[in-house]
Amino acid sequence: MIQKNSTPQKNNYSHNCVGSYRIASRRRKPHHSGSKKIHLLDIKKKDKTLVSHCNNIIIPLTPTERDVIFTVSSQPRRPVKNEMIIEYIQRDPNQYKGLCMCISRLQAKFEKFSHGEKLFRSVRNRGYYLIQHIFVDT
Repeated sequence: MIQKNSTPQKNNYSHNCVGSYRIASRRRKPHHSGSKKIHLLDIKKKDKTLVSHCNNIIIPLTPTERDVIFTVSSQPRRPVKNEMIIEYIQRDPNQYKGLCMCISRLQAKFEKFSHGEKLFRSVRNRGYYLIQHIFVDT
């Protein structure tokens, strides 16, 4: 937000002077740029497994977990809506409340084998998207 110099205001913004304009920016926590590994993964529809090529690890999946990964990997780098995921796994969107738990179990399985790396990232009010590269083998 750019404001013309005027009376000082008290809020949760920090102000930086640039010429005759102030640029207001929200205070954020410092971003920690760690060395995150991107794992190359294959998902096999028949075998119901997620295979990591970096560590030669096979992660067993339930049919629902496999379908969730297929749905989210169909739109790389874009959030997939929760309703779309629930529809793909053939559940009633008005009744099914287990998607968060399924995603949580998948995250836990992947973190266990990858030493803390995440598989998904959630986007508030939008859905989930993959952080890792997954090759789908149908």
